Amino acid sequence: FVHSFNFGSFVFFFFRETATEYMNCGKRVYSRVARVCKDDQGGSTSRFAYSWTSFLKSRLNCSVPGSYPFYFDEIQSTSDVINGIYGGAENQIIYAVFTTPLNSLPGSAICAFSMKDVLETFEGDFKEQETVNSNWLPVHQSKIPEPRPGLCVNDSRTLPEANVNFVKTHSLMDEAVGAFFGRPVITKASFKYRFTKLAVDPQVRLIDGGTVDVLFIATDAGIIIKAINALSSNTTSQIKPVIIEEIRVTDRQIVNLQMAKSTNGQNKLIVITDVEVKSIDLQRCGRATSCSKCVDLQDPYCAWFEGSGRCAGSHSVFSGPVFQNVTSGVHSKCPYEGENEVHVIPPVKVQEDIEPVSTPEPVICMPCVCPEPTACKQPTTEPTPSEDSAEVSMMINQNSSDDDTSKYDIPNIQKSEYESRTVVSISRIPDQNEDPAFYEDSPVIVRSPREGRFLRGFPYSEAEITGPVVAAPLTSSSTQAVYAIDTLAVSIGVTCVGALVIGFVAGFLFSRRCAIHEDDADERPYNNTEKIDNLVTTVNSNDYVDTNKHINDLTNGNSYNAKYTNRKMSNVRSKASTTSTLLKPAKIAYI
Repeated sequence: FVHSFNFGSFVFFFFRETATEYMNCGKRVYSRVARVCKDDQGGSTSRFAYSWTSFLKSRLNCSVPGSYPFYFDEIQSTSDVINGIYGGAENQIIYAVFTTPLNSLPGSAICAFSMKDVLETFEGDFKEQETVNSNWLPVHQSKIPEPRPGLCVNDSRTLPEANVNFVKTHSLMDEAVGAFFGRPVITKASFKYRFTKLAVDPQVRLIDGGTVDVLFIATDAGIIIKAINALSSNTTSQIKPVIIEEIRVTDRQIVNLQMAKSTNGQNKLIVITDVEVKSIDLQRCGRATSCSKCVDLQDPYCAWFEGSGRCAGSHSVFSGPVFQNVTSGVHSKCPYEGENEVHVIPPVKVQEDIEPVSTPEPVICMPCVCPEPTACKQPTTEPTPSEDSAEVSMMINQNSSDDDTSKYDIPNIQKSEYESRTVVSISRIPDQNEDPAFYEDSPVIVRSPREGRFLRGFPYSEAEITGPVVAAPLTSSSTQAVYAIDTLAVSIGVTCVGALVIGFVAGFLFSRRCAIHEDDADERPYNNTEKIDNLVTTVNSNDYVDTNKHINDLTNGNSYNAKYTNRKMSNVRSKASTTSTLLKPAKIAYI
């Protein structure tokens, strides 16, 4: 059970339950709206004395339309009936909070339903399931008794038993109640919170004469969401949801919201949790400091008062023109802030593989004055700076203070703003009474805003050099070796190839050393397991060494010669000690 209110001759209940019509396909929870006559006194007999005779229920359909609609099936809260102008016509609607199941994708929605559509649904067909294995289908008109079940009568105890029994077995209506705007007004998919409660400030008057409902939506994370449907007064076929603000009121789940209105216009929103009750203002217009920001809020409570130059409640008494646009958030009399501003960024030469980044804020330094040509000795040849040079020689004003810290006027660059370093050589023009050798070029470390990479040239705008700048030659003591990516890749490739060659040569030499020579292989016994005949067993060669009998030999396809038998046997005896040739029995024996 979620909410109930009376409307006309009925009391309406909003709740969620397991869908009986979905039992054949599984288990699912549906949101329902039910109605009961206010004067329902039960049935006449003892069987129905404590049963409603006018209880009917229907499904509330809050879904995102499409070929496969996405349903928000679990109702959480509803508002009371609101009388207002919607789509240019007067209507009575209610708002309700819906969510998806806890084991589903986390989602919440706000849907509006017209009371006219709700009443028409209860005047439609009933739904029934004739057998356990049958589908749920509309009941034929011939089966509906008279008077129609669900209607209010003067005394329900006078109703026929058939009528009361029909209501008990056919309380579900066939048609569902669809959303008033055809889709949810507000949808939110978030793992952080779900919608829990709803409070509505109905028909807030706008500057242009229109009206809009302001929705205050509570969440289980203690956040209040303030939203509107900007097109509600103009059309019902389209919606334009606007989230005005999200306010964190508490860290606990909000269990209820109430609107508290006063005669002096100081309206409050009462926020209720399990342990505390808080009140907050309905609007915070003062946070907008310009006309464009005030109009961009799209808050029905706020408007920009040109005469006083402030954003305040739309019904305040300040003088001057008042600007407000809830639909688009833009007003022709209120140009968008910053649209005519031009931001000029000085050009900076950077390395090609380095993305340009924003330069730090400029530091105001004393301008450097170029000395007279006679003040210093001109070099005979002008050195050519290298491409990879990261040095810039700066001529410092010779009228500097005698303090060592002021002789070298370097911008105070914070260490945390830069990652890489660039060497900058500072040259000072010595005074007449000072030793020029004391002011030889010395490297000064200045961090470069390029996040870990060296610049090919230190940009003047970043070093804050306002005087003349000339190139200085690289010195071996102040330069740092910078290796390119190509050099590193070539080095890695050469190393890999060298490692492969060395491994191959080492493996080849090792295999040669451990290999078996052919001469050693000849001295080892060789067992020929090939049989000439499967019926004749293999005979060991040692059996023929010590015998004096003639041996029938048929080896390598040679013909047998009886005269050569004795000579062959002597050869066999002589070789028996040095060879391990296996003598095989012949298939034919000559006697």
